[in-house]
Amino acid sequence: MSIELGILDRIWPIYIEMKARRDLGVHNGWIKNRVYEKKVSEVNHNFIKKGFLTISEDYFVMVIV
Repeated sequence: MSIELGILDRIWPIYIEMKARRDLGVHNGWIKNRVYEKKVSEVNHNFIKKGFLTISEDYFVMVIV
């Protein structure tokens, strides 16, 4: 990806959560697990508390540019 350095800094934790959630959907039936919690906590982002993580309208508007 060819972008300015630092441009993703503000949204990096949100991106990581979205990527971790996508991985759950593909590999774990949208059920939260320790891998998700680890990835999200490493970027100091609050992970979702519930066990079943689907995508919703809120999921798509998490990043306000």
